[in-house]
Amino acid sequence: MNSLMGWLRRDGQVARSAEIIAVPAANGSMGALEVIDVVVSNATGIAGLLVAYRAWRQAKRQTAPVTIVINNVSVVHDGTDEADRRVVRAVEAAAGRVSGDPGDGAA
Repeated sequence: MNSLMGWLRRDGQVARSAEIIAVPAANGSMGALEVIDVVVSNATGIAGLLVAYRAWRQAKRQTAPVTIVINNVSVVHDGTDEADRRVVRAVEAAAGRVSGDPGDGAA
C-alpha cells in the first residue's frame, strides 16, 4: 500500500483533484498502511484516480486486488475494464444516478 500511496501522490492529475490520506495499520506495524483514504469531488478526479491506479498495477506487474469503498459499497478492483465500470456504477449510485449499459440489469 505504501507503493500505491506514493504513486497516487506523485500523479499530477490525482494530486490536483483529490485529497489523499494515509491511514496507518491498526496492528502497530511501523510504516505499514492498511487504508488509503482518497476524497474526490468530481468525475474527472475519479477518472484520474482510476487511470493512476491502473498504471500503478501495470508497473508493479504482480499486485493483489484493491478494495474501493464508496458510501459503504465495496468494489474489488483487479485492474480490469470491468472493475473500472463497477467503480463508476458505485459512484453513480452514491450520487443518486444509477445507470449502466443497456441490458446489464442496472436500473
